[in-house]
Amino acid sequence: MLALSGVASAAANLSEAEKLIEDGWMDDAETLLVELSKAHPNDPEIYYQLARVYLIRDDAQSGNGGAPWKNLDRIEDYAQKAIELNPNGAKYYVIRGHGVGLKALRGGTLKKFSRAKSAKKAYETAVELDPNNIEARTSLIKYLMQAPGIVGGDKDEARRQATAVAKIDSAEGFQAQKTVYLYDKNYESLEAEIQKVLDAHPTDKIGYVEYSWLCYRRDDYDCVVKYIDKIVTIDPEDVDVYWQLHRVYIKQEKYGEAEAALKKAIETKPEEAYLYRRLGDFYQTRKRWDDAIALYQQSLEVDPTNARALYKLGETYVLSEQNLDVAEDCFNRYLTSRLKCWWPERALAHCELAKIYSLQGDKKAAVAQIKKAKKLNPNNDEIRKMAKKLRVR
Repeated sequence: MLALSGVASAAANLSEAEKLIEDGWMDDAETLLVELSKAHPNDPEIYYQLARVYLIRDDAQSGNGGAPWKNLDRIEDYAQKAIELNPNGAKYYVIRGHGVGLKALRGGTLKKFSRAKSAKKAYETAVELDPNNIEARTSLIKYLMQAPGIVGGDKDEARRQATAVAKIDSAEGFQAQKTVYLYDKNYESLEAEIQKVLDAHPTDKIGYVEYSWLCYRRDDYDCVVKYIDKIVTIDPEDVDVYWQLHRVYIKQEKYGEAEAALKKAIETKPEEAYLYRRLGDFYQTRKRWDDAIALYQQSLEVDPTNARALYKLGETYVLSEQNLDVAEDCFNRYLTSRLKCWWPERALAHCELAKIYSLQGDKKAAVAQIKKAKKLNPNNDEIRKMAKKLRVR
């Protein structure tokens, strides 16, 4: 039971909500913030944090088979509410710019133009209110580089903003300049900037990380491996490099080396549950069902609350059409699990249950599950495909 009365408890609950957001527990954060908004309806920070919840969750789900940007109205409305309560809050304009900017990708031409200009105005206002707000300036840079001139795109102004960011923070300035060069596809200038970082910090891995990333973007895989070797020498505990190596080897169709890279990551940090899941995902894509199942089970042994591994375990049983009763249990447990925002949304678990019941010949149960899936996410291709198979409109 939340104790929401009083200024002190409100601040404590808001801090708890922020911590939940940072840790990825968006459902929990949303529940807490909604209750806070009822108890403290004039606190702009609560509405700002609610806008953040929907922005982060939608962003994650749109890239992982979820409903694409289904809460844009909420993001805009909560940001606007925060602005109305505190017109001088720069970060409130930034998040409004994000929401309106994403809406500018939808609708008719006139609406797109109007929303795009509104997004730019929001970023500009944020910069005016707080010239040291890095997110405001970098958001404006991305807008200026991407938008056509008719709605205020201006690459020269983007470069000036990048210079301004560099004066505030050199590391952030590098990232801002990197953004400009990437949109320009000016890889030579980007390489020169990376070399400056390396020259300034020769014993730090950051320059080599940037070089390896640039090499990957150029499809120069031998170059990637060279710089990864340097990163490992500086920081033997950096398991992210093995994921990058894995991706390189997949591109080259060197599947044995790709597998070995993920195994090396596990060897380096056996306490990290997600590393076992990554190897399980590799085995699943190779249709090595038993190996995938074993790795997902290992992931769950390391972290029994690892809902993503639970989902993938059930999914592998469905793909291999084995142990469907166990798969059913996995998804039923998943649906009641505490989920992080980037994990498959619950709609997809209902879809998997529909597949299970269909394989078992229980069409009535399959239809009931796919209806639940469609209600939660009617636009997902996998859900649509299963609904069509079951003749559910």
